Amino acid sequence: MVILLPAVYIVQAQRYFTVRDSIEKTVFVNDPLNSGEVETRFSPDGRHFFVRTTRGILRTNQVESTIWLFDSAAVMNALKMGQASVGFRPRALVTVAASSNLVRADPLEQARWAADGESISFIGRNRNSERHLFVVNLKSGQSRQLSRDGRDVISYDRAGNSFIFATIPFVSESRLYQSGGPELPDIHQGTGKSILGLLYPDWEDATFGGASRDVWVFRNGKTKRVAERGGSAPISILGSTRGEVLSLSPSGRYAIVTSASARVPAAWESYEMGFRFSSIVGDKPGVKPVIDRQRPLQYNLIDLQSGRISLLIDAPVGSTTGFAHVQKALWSANEKEVVLTNAYLPLEGTVGLQLSKRPWVVAVDIGTRKITAIKELPVSTE
Repeated sequence: MVILLPAVYIVQAQRYFTVRDSIEKTVFVNDPLNSGEVETRFSPDGRHFFVRTTRGILRTNQVESTIWLFDSAAVMNALKMGQASVGFRPRALVTVAASSNLVRADPLEQARWAADGESISFIGRNRNSERHLFVVNLKSGQSRQLSRDGRDVISYDRAGNSFIFATIPFVSESRLYQSGGPELPDIHQGTGKSILGLLYPDWEDATFGGASRDVWVFRNGKTKRVAERGGSAPISILGSTRGEVLSLSPSGRYAIVTSASARVPAAWESYEMGFRFSSIVGDKPGVKPVIDRQRPLQYNLIDLQSGRISLLIDAPVGSTTGFAHVQKALWSANEKEVVLTNAYLPLEGTVGLQLSKRPWVVAVDIGTRKITAIKELPVSTE
């Protein structure tokens, strides 16, 4: 672990810490997947690493986020020689600012290295506060927007120079906390809905992922919406921000996504829950189900060449029921298999698999859909 300690100077004139100071102080962005440690990302070759900082700007009511690029060798030399000989300066590679009133106020997120270490991709706000997919080149410092205006990018994945990303309709600040108006219906059916969802429907969808998501690809310098096989209708997925997966295969031909289940059998109610207040309710016979973010999620495969989307496992994912384990898809190099985490096993047609009511880490053959159970998740202590 690298620890960077700033030089300490004696300040002659003392003053109180003000409200402005608390808003405009610069803080490092923590990594939620690493016990809250400062998010530090090393390049694949180890030559560089970056950290992110945020600070408020009171004058403009904005939050500003910056990616700071460090030279690994320079940092190591400085640490060996002592603080008095510090001779390196981090480089502010890219800075993005956006309104602090937005649901996801961090204007820069999901920053990741390219495999060759020559660029960093990230989701950032543009001048209209829309979230877009960007790539910044280390040498030139130039950023390029890959997604089109008018949509919000919420997640993405990268394989080489190919990208896949999901978008939702952009919700402006004026609509985010709107309770009524010409764009909202006068009467709502309130059964099964939260009070916040009834009062601020756009806020709830933006926060918890209730809007349908279109899937896009960027390949060979062009951005294109993924359409269903044999038609021009775009492929849309529906789910929640909890347990969302979007994983591109090494060649860029396939993608794994999680989406709301079209069918919820009553047998799924027998699965073990990861949280005592979680439950799965099967569809009622003869009643058309409501497909929304409350539905269990399932792993799906998209063939980006043919536009065909199909189920990988006829069972829900564990994040649906409160199993707080990583939800992820890991591809084999030849793209014939994919490892899926936090996935329940099907209750029917699983010849050779032991019957289990808890999620597993599994491997799935892309061609045959054969499931190999690898490890069962531990019993929940909730």
